[in-house]
Amino acid sequence: MAAGVRPHRARRGARGGPAEGGEQLLRIWAVAGDKVRTWTSRRVLDPAARTVTFRQVVTAAPVAEMGGEWRVRELEDGTTRVTLLHDYRAVDGDPAAEELIEKAVDGNSRAELLALKNTAELADAREELHFTFSDSETVFGAAGDVFAFLDRADLWPQRLPHVARLDLTEDEAGIQHMDMDTASPDGSTHNTTSVRVCFEDRKVIVYKQLRVPVAMSGHTGRWVIESLGDGSVRATSWHTVTLDPGVYAPRWAPTPRSPRPAPWCARRSGPTAPPRCVMPSSSRRKRVHIRSKDTPLTVVNRFEVKGDTAWFEHEFRDHSQYLRRREGFDFLVTVQLVERPDVYVHLGHWRTMRGFLDTVHDDTFQTHVKNLGPLVNTEVDQAVSVGRVLKENAVVGAENVILTQARSLGATSSSFERLFAETNEHFDRLGGFGGSDLLRSTLRLDTYTAIQWWRDTADCERALADSGHRALTEQMRRTADVEVVRGRHVAYERVVA
Repeated sequence: MAAGVRPHRARRGARGGPAEGGEQLLRIWAVAGDKVRTWTSRRVLDPAARTVTFRQVVTAAPVAEMGGEWRVRELEDGTTRVTLLHDYRAVDGDPAAEELIEKAVDGNSRAELLALKNTAELADAREELHFTFSDSETVFGAAGDVFAFLDRADLWPQRLPHVARLDLTEDEAGIQHMDMDTASPDGSTHNTTSVRVCFEDRKVIVYKQLRVPVAMSGHTGRWVIESLGDGSVRATSWHTVTLDPGVYAPRWAPTPRSPRPAPWCARRSGPTAPPRCVMPSSSRRKRVHIRSKDTPLTVVNRFEVKGDTAWFEHEFRDHSQYLRRREGFDFLVTVQLVERPDVYVHLGHWRTMRGFLDTVHDDTFQTHVKNLGPLVNTEVDQAVSVGRVLKENAVVGAENVILTQARSLGATSSSFERLFAETNEHFDRLGGFGGSDLLRSTLRLDTYTAIQWWRDTADCERALADSGHRALTEQMRRTADVEVVRGRHVAYERVVA
C-alpha cells in the first residue's frame, strides 16, 4: 500500500513507484459498491500550478475511459480550496453503467476530499497520530505453506483463538472481502471489515480495513514472505495506523518509539492486538502447527484498580465464582502486588481453549466485563504452561508469592526455562516451597509469566534472602529481561464439580 491509501477514509489502495519527471504510474484497487475494481493510471504532478492530472491507461469494465484533475488553490483568508474533477465514459455508452460509475465516483471523491481535509487540518499532530510498524517471525518451512496459511483466512476461526468469527468472500481470484469478529482475552470483541489483495506469485498480501476498531481512523497493512535460502522464510507483518484524534489526544498517541510498558502495571493502551498473534504459534518448527481448541489455555489478566481495592475484590469474586462453574474451566489464582497494592494479577487456567471462547461470548460474562471495566485498567495475555510444579498450597492472605515477567534475549528460551527449573529445585531444598507455574505467551512467543509460591510469608522471605537464589536470578538475567515482584496470595480456587 502506498500514498494512495494514507488518508485512510477513501476505500482504495494503490501500488506504484515515486514520480519521475513529474509523472507517476499507479495500479489502483478501489471499492465500487460491493465490488473491488482495479485499473492503472498515469498521473502528472505540477507543483508550480498545484495540480495533479490523471488518466486511466488500463481501465476496468464498465469504465471505458476516465481521467481528471486535482486543483489546489490558496484563498485570501488563508484557507485552501481543493477541487477534484472527473470525466468518464462507460463501455458502449450503457446508461445503467453510467449511473453506476457516477455513484462510485461521487462516493469515493467525497471520501477522499474529507480524508484530505481531516489529514491537512491535523498539521503537526499528524506525526503523533500516524505511524507505521512491523513484526517478523522466522518460519522453518516453505514460503507457499506460510502464504497458504495467511491466504486461507476463512479457516482462521478454527486456527486462531482470538478470531471468533470470519466471513470471507472471493468472487475474483486474489480479491478477498473479510468481515471478522475478534475476541480479546478480557471478553470484549470488535468487528472489522477489510479488503485484501493477494499476490501468490510474489508471496505478498496487502489489505485495507474499511471498518476499523474504536480509536482508529484508519488501518492498512501488508504481509511479506521472503525465502532466506536456508530452508526458512521470514514472514513480516506491516501496519500503518492513524489514531482517531477524537479519542487519543495527540500528546498521548503511541508511536514506534514508545517505551515498553512496565511489567504488571502497564495500561492496555494499543488499539490493536500485536501483529504476531496471527503468526502460526509453532513457526520455529518444520511444519506449521495449528493449535486445537481442545488444548489447555491460561488467561493472564493484570488489573490496575482505579479506586477502592476492597470493592474491586468483592466484585471480582462474583466473577470468579461464575468462572468456576463454566465448562472447561480448571482453576484460578489471584495475587495482589505488595509494593503496588492497586495492581492485581489473575491467572485463569482452562482445560480447553474451547471452554474459554464459549465463556467470553456468554451474556453473563459480557455483563461482568461491563461492570468491572470502569473499575480497572487492564492488560491481557494468553499463555500455555511449559513447566508446572505442585507441592502444597499457599496460605491465603500471606505475602508468599513471587511473580516473574521475562522476555528472552535472542535464541535463549531453553536456557531461561532450564534456569527457572533450577530455581525451583533450589527453593525446594530450602523448605516451605509450595510450587510454581512457568507460562509462555502464545501471543508474544519470547515472553513468560511465572508464579512461585511458599507455604507462608516466613518461608518466602527466607527464600528471597538466600544467596543461592540471588545467584540463580543473576544467571537468568543473562538470558532474559527479568522483572521480579512479590505478591499477596488473594485466592486459589478450583472448578466447581
